[in-house]
Amino acid sequence: MYDSQNGFPCQSDEFSALMDKGIMGIIIFPNPNNGKFTIELGENGSSYQLTVTNVFGQVVLSESRKDKNSSVIIDSPAGVYIFTVEISDGTKISQRVIKF
Repeated sequence: MYDSQNGFPCQSDEFSALMDKGIMGIIIFPNPNNGKFTIELGENGSSYQLTVTNVFGQVVLSESRKDKNSSVIIDSPAGVYIFTVEISDGTKISQRVIKF
């Protein structure tokens, strides 16, 4: 999050509340971690397509899931990954995660 007046990174109460609730109610946590992430859909349905890509755009995981809450294990090397979640109504979010 950046301060609109000076462009410097900031941590506002509104931004903290947004991150606690996730993007559009979808939460991917903990971030960073050692490769075991949890995805919670909240009120956004119960099925989704998950695609995980590395920073080079290579797909390391792609699967359909039918659980509101599920664990995802990344067996790839430490690094930055992009989780893209597309729920059944077509809503799509992407979040950067870090595996150490």
